[in-house]
Amino acid sequence: MLAPAQTYCEKWQTCLDQIKSRTTEEEFVKWFKPIVPLEFDGKTLRLCVPNMSYVYQIEKHYIPFLRPIISQLYGQEIRLHYAVPKNDAQSVPVSKEADTTAISQFSTQTNTANIKNPFVIPGLKKIVIDPQLNPNYTFATFIEGECNRLARSAGMAVAVDPAHTPFNPLYIYGNSTSCSRSATKCGSATPNCRCFTSR
Repeated sequence: MLAPAQTYCEKWQTCLDQIKSRTTEEEFVKWFKPIVPLEFDGKTLRLCVPNMSYVYQIEKHYIPFLRPIISQLYGQEIRLHYAVPKNDAQSVPVSKEADTTAISQFSTQTNTANIKNPFVIPGLKKIVIDPQLNPNYTFATFIEGECNRLARSAGMAVAVDPAHTPFNPLYIYGNSTSCSRSATKCGSATPNCRCFTSR
């Protein structure tokens, strides 16, 4: 048996009044004022919401205090059903000059040889720089002490995984012997690694 239209609409207005007292003005205007009751069949209350984000926000943030209010006014076994209107195809204005004929076939480009890489600058050549690394200085031959433990750990982290370490870029400051040894170790462990030293 369907309830009269005025009854469930009046109950919804009472429900809105209670919701308004428990939320801020901004929340009420944004999330509850646009909701329109569509029908109530005694078990299910259908509410029209503007879009799916309303359903998500209400269910996630407001259902704990909304459920008792609705149960008190509509009954304990009440179920909520949200109705989201479909978007109108004509809601976007189309100019009269626009070509609205349907595309009959989608053609994919199969020849990709003529597509140019946007990240390559024409005329520039890749420069190969001789790193001038001493092959005798490696992590295997490095003697760790109290004074160089941090430098060795940082160099090892950059050499093992340069993309995921907070020590990258690695900058070592010290006398020329310790700097060049640490830089050589990093560079020999990771060929694409760039180490800068200060002397």
